[in-house]
Amino acid sequence: MIRPSSRLAKGLIGSLAFFSHHAFSADLPDMCATQGSSTSISDGVPICISNTNVAYLSLSGANSHDSIAISTAHGSGDLNLYVDQGHWPSTGPNSTAYKSLTADSNQECVIINNPSQHWLMIAISGERDNASIVVDFGATSCRNGDETPGTGGNSTGPLRAPNNLKGSPNGTSINLTWSDNSNNEDSFEIQRSSVGSSWQAIATVGSNSTSYTDTGLTENTTYYYTMFGQNSTNKSSWSNTVTVKTAQSDTTNPNPGTLDDICARQAPTTETSLLDGVPVCVPASSQKHGFSVSTFNQNVTSIAFSTAHGLGNLTLAASANGWPRAGDDSIRSLHVGNTECVVLTQPKNGWNNVNLEGLFKGVSIVADFNATTCRVTPGPVDPGNDGYDYNSVHVLVYPIRFPDQDLEFTTAQINAEMQKTKAYFTEQSYGKFNFTWEIKSKITMPNNHDYYNYDKNKWNPGYKEQLVNAGVDPNFPGEGTIIMVTSPPVGTEASYFINSQASPPLMEIYTYKAGTIAHEAGHALGLHHSMSIEGGNSILNGNSNDSVTNYGNVFGLMGMGAHSLEEMNLMYKGYFNNWITETDVPTVTTSGRYRIYTFNHGTAAGHNAPGAIGLKIKSGDGDKTYWVEYRTMQKSEINTAPNNQLRTPLLQNGILINLQNYMDENAAPWYNHNSLLLDSTPNSRSSSWALEDFNDAPLQINQTFIDPWNGFSIYPIETGGTLGTANAWIDVQITIN
Repeated sequence: MIRPSSRLAKGLIGSLAFFSHHAFSADLPDMCATQGSSTSISDGVPICISNTNVAYLSLSGANSHDSIAISTAHGSGDLNLYVDQGHWPSTGPNSTAYKSLTADSNQECVIINNPSQHWLMIAISGERDNASIVVDFGATSCRNGDETPGTGGNSTGPLRAPNNLKGSPNGTSINLTWSDNSNNEDSFEIQRSSVGSSWQAIATVGSNSTSYTDTGLTENTTYYYTMFGQNSTNKSSWSNTVTVKTAQSDTTNPNPGTLDDICARQAPTTETSLLDGVPVCVPASSQKHGFSVSTFNQNVTSIAFSTAHGLGNLTLAASANGWPRAGDDSIRSLHVGNTECVVLTQPKNGWNNVNLEGLFKGVSIVADFNATTCRVTPGPVDPGNDGYDYNSVHVLVYPIRFPDQDLEFTTAQINAEMQKTKAYFTEQSYGKFNFTWEIKSKITMPNNHDYYNYDKNKWNPGYKEQLVNAGVDPNFPGEGTIIMVTSPPVGTEASYFINSQASPPLMEIYTYKAGTIAHEAGHALGLHHSMSIEGGNSILNGNSNDSVTNYGNVFGLMGMGAHSLEEMNLMYKGYFNNWITETDVPTVTTSGRYRIYTFNHGTAAGHNAPGAIGLKIKSGDGDKTYWVEYRTMQKSEINTAPNNQLRTPLLQNGILINLQNYMDENAAPWYNHNSLLLDSTPNSRSSSWALEDFNDAPLQINQTFIDPWNGFSIYPIETGGTLGTANAWIDVQITIN
């Protein structure tokens, strides 16, 4: 590598990163002098780095901060610092990660402005001994170690470094400006690099200069610039590093008024920022991907963001006040497909942010400065995920083993548990849903079990890479298809094991039981947990005093009832295609006495009840829906003596009420709504287990619930029929206001 100077050299740093060896905010202590090496790190806490192989470290919550500084120092050797967001950085010669590669030194510094991803991931390579590292969230400069970078000799007359280096593209030229902070420089040396290229001096400009234009560059190419001041005896420290991308010509972007399919001819971008008028291909995502946009001193009065092409269904959200978040005042575009348009009419003179949320791949995006219209016209408004559209699901099962540990979940056992899961979905759908599966060839991971146990962040990208190698896209396995990954549990008792988990369209199974598979399949199909809600000492307030408890529905599969394969509540059954009809669960609009039959005796032939199995009632504001249901058995208590049963007697003499469309903050591809079980006897628990409070959630005979939005009141009157059959019923009195 060509180095700017002997000890101040820096390798290529990704976009939005800069370094400054002399602008440290605090000292970095020599941690290896007092402690051994560590494999975990947290914000602001220095640690000693392992001396062997490549050391990997990760921190969560990066995108909650405006900047991050990563500093290393002390010991001996020549370490290399690589940093990336959302995935492990490459340490190869063509790495596009943020990186700092000072020659013959352990003192390195990377600063990331406006981080866009939740996970910050660090790799440290090179020969080193007893080096320390610290990560400082919110810092804009690195810490100082005991190493002092060389300045070319024992000089006098030190100079203050230039700063505020900025760049703006103009065709195939880049205009640079900076702040001159010294009065004794003879000149400034400007250096440039690009992806795969070393730093090289490109110009020396005179004292008091504050601008320079770099001409004759390649179109649509990212360049990096840094500089220092110098006189006859001294050199200053380095300025910040600025990242600038030259514009595309009309040949590269033949339709500047439209948004071309960039992914058809370019790989997904590794940049974390967008430049004016330069479309890029967005990396595939199953949740969200974000970009920053800088408008520093460019007199930008609006930014039009346009997206199009590819697969999936995304939501576009832009904000001038940090990263867009659910429920904030971000400008959002929600239409069917990936064609979205957001115009930010009051961008900040600085950093602005845009998120693409949802499940998508092959999407192009462009940001156009001072535009008030987009390049695309979105289609119909997206209602969100308001239901699963298919009458079946096909599960691709991928068993996974490690070179040093096989999977105990055998093919025969997988088939047996999947058969139980199939029977469950057949029963719950009343014969209207077909659950099928196929077991794929077992995958052997490239590393032993402990490689993932002690750094669980390697597991998810690791197994997904193997799925791609096996010929399946983890985010787009096909219509009506989900993926099931099952392996030995990952993690340790000390750091806890990864729980079985899922999100559309993939589930990870580490507990080899049908209840777990059915629960996670519900998630992979789009359902949230069955939750509960209560208002302090009230059943429901209809205001901010209400609180939601995750897993709070102790009676349902998607709550705490997975292991005993409890019923799926009626609201969640209504998410699926034709499982229940309006006749099965009618909407009540007039006052009167209504009979509800138990719905938990269904078979492939139907729900088997002689009448309605539930009721829907609108809230007084017309915005929310209450689902009323009747059950007569908690499956986990089937083998419990009647006098020892806890939940079953309450179910037999009361009703369950789930609330829909209240306190929802859900993003695609998940279902729009959470089911919230009302607790008819709030604050009744006698132990520290929070969910105990919901054992007595059923509204009992002669107990009344009043809609806080003044829509109705309801109370159970009496029960009848034959318990243990589909003929058991409960009558309720409903008064519509």
